[in-house]
Amino acid sequence: MLRILPLMALGISVLFLTAYGAGIYPWTVCAVLFALSVANLAVYAKPRSTALFQKRRLTLPALYAALLIFIAIVLMPLPLSLSRLTGSLRFEQNTCVAETLEEAKALGIETPPLVTFSTSRSRAGTLRALLLLATLFGAWKLAQQLDPALRQLWLRGLIGLGSVVAVLGHLGKWVIPQGNTLWWAIPVPPVLPGPVGGFINPNHFAGFVALLAPVALAMGIADARQRRWGCMLTDIAGFTLMTVALLFSMSRGGVVAYVGGIGVLMLLVFLRSSKRVKAAL
Repeated sequence: MLRILPLMALGISVLFLTAYGAGIYPWTVCAVLFALSVANLAVYAKPRSTALFQKRRLTLPALYAALLIFIAIVLMPLPLSLSRLTGSLRFEQNTCVAETLEEAKALGIETPPLVTFSTSRSRAGTLRALLLLATLFGAWKLAQQLDPALRQLWLRGLIGLGSVVAVLGHLGKWVIPQGNTLWWAIPVPPVLPGPVGGFINPNHFAGFVALLAPVALAMGIADARQRRWGCMLTDIAGFTLMTVALLFSMSRGGVVAYVGGIGVLMLLVFLRSSKRVKAAL
């Protein structure tokens, strides 16, 4: 059971987020973080053999620690005078806020007793980033526990999910308009240019597809090397579906993310290929 627990936790979490707003509701991210944390506790509670000493190096936990320190600094409240450090435009905006609150206080309107400003646009958005980082860290720790066979199954599941989301998102935007709903069922406030599939706008939809399209291409390359031609054709079909849906999403940011992901993949293929393949690339 512990062997497949990481795969189950990861799969259910991604399906849940994809089906219910893709994380736009903070409670959904909190629920996924809780589930991943419980799964990690269950996996890491089992006895382990003593690991051999390894040379210390910069790892993902160290990177996450640096990000957490950065977020803590961003959340630090600053008085108006020190908010100049955030730039002249932000300081002018903060000054307008402070002056407006002073005028309200003179009129007898209740105002906050102490006005401070953070270096980010809003503390709520910064705390949301913290929540997402914790969730990603939990998912990474679980993914580490997958054996090679389960990792392949997990990646193929992501390709299938990306293909289905691409098709349904395309239908919701161009064929069967979904209006102000997610998946034609979950109502959301009217926002232009409107939801696409389970995403609040085309940029979020395109970003999701841009994350998974390189996975399909990478698996297609790996299957071609192993002469698994049927799997390769399935991978390429998924890659093609996601690429077409992304182009039709009209998201410029999504295209940039897609090109970046494919570029990194091609660089990795180049570094791991034979001299003849390198010359061809």
